[in-house]
Amino acid sequence: MGTIDLKTKKESGKVQKADPQQFLDEKDESVQGEKEISSQGEQQVKIRTKVALKPVLEPKKVLEQHQEDKKEKRRELKKKKIDNFIQQDGDNLGKKMKSSIKDANDGVVVVRGLIKKFIVGESEIQVLNGIDLEVDQGDFAMLVGPSGCGKSTLLHIIYGLEEPTKGEIFIKGTDIWSHTKNWRADFRNSSVGFIPQQAFWLKALSVLENVAVPSIIGGLSYHKGLKRAAQMLELVEMSDWAKHRPYDLSGGQQQRIALARALLLNPWFIIADEPTGNLDQRSGFQLMDLMKDFNERFNITVLMVTHNPKQYKYATKVFEMLDGKIAGFIQQ
Repeated sequence: MGTIDLKTKKESGKVQKADPQQFLDEKDESVQGEKEISSQGEQQVKIRTKVALKPVLEPKKVLEQHQEDKKEKRRELKKKKIDNFIQQDGDNLGKKMKSSIKDANDGVVVVRGLIKKFIVGESEIQVLNGIDLEVDQGDFAMLVGPSGCGKSTLLHIIYGLEEPTKGEIFIKGTDIWSHTKNWRADFRNSSVGFIPQQAFWLKALSVLENVAVPSIIGGLSYHKGLKRAAQMLELVEMSDWAKHRPYDLSGGQQQRIALARALLLNPWFIIADEPTGNLDQRSGFQLMDLMKDFNERFNITVLMVTHNPKQYKYATKVFEMLDGKIAGFIQQ
C-alpha cells in the first residue's frame, strides 16, 4: 500500500485536499483484509492438523472392528493355505496325508491280551491286566482314568518304548514287538507322530531345524527336511517363529511346534501323552482345536491320554481305564 499525504495528493495534474476519513476507511479495509487472510491461514492450518490427527482420534469401536476384520482375513487365509496345500502335486505332504491314509486298512492299532509287570526290589507290580482295544483309521481315541491306572504305560508299549510282559501289539497288521530294537526305532521315527506332555528340543537348533530333525534321521537331505518342516510350521501357524529357539516360546507355542514335528513324515497315527497338561485352559483348547482339525481334514488317527473331562467332546472313542484294565468304552 502506497504512502498517502494527509495534507495533499496529486490527481489529474491538480492539487486536492486529502480526505482523512477516506484514509481511515482505506486503512480499515486493509486491516480487515489482513485479518481475513490470517483467519483463512489459521483455518487451513487447523484443517491440516485435523487430517493429520484423524487416525489418532479414531473411535475405539472402529479400531476394534478393524482388528476383528484383520483376524477374520487371517482365518480365511489359513483355510485357503491348507486347501491349496492339499491340492498341490509332487512332493506335497498334505496331499499324501489325505490320499494315502484313506486307502489304508481300517485297523491302525490293535492290542490283544496285554499284560505288563514291573519288578521293584523283590516285589512284582502288575500295571496292565489283560488290555484289549482297537483303534480304527480316522479315530480320535482317548484314554482316560485316574493317575496310576496304566494309561501312559500302555501308550509307551504301543509306541515301542516299553516291552510288554505278555500280549501282542499290532500296528497296521505288524506285530511291532516281534522285530528288533533298531527296527522299532525306525518305526517310531517314520510311522508314528508323538506329542509328549513336555516337549524336548535341541537348544542349539532353531524351531525350523528342530521340526526337521526326524526327516533328516529318516534319510532326507538337509534341504528337503527344512522344506517339509517349513510346510508343517505353515499349517500350525508358526512360520513367523521358524528362526527362533523353541525354549524362547510359550508352552502353547511349543506344543504347536511339537504337533508340526509329529505330522512331518506322514505318520500312520499320532500318540499324544497329556499334550495339554502343562498349558493354561485357553492354550489347551487351541491345541485341541488344531489337533481335531487335522484329524478331520487328513483322516489321521489320534490316540491321546487326558485327565480333562472337558476334552471328551473331541473324541470319537473314549476308553476308560481302571486298575490296569479297560473298565468302560464310549463310542461317540
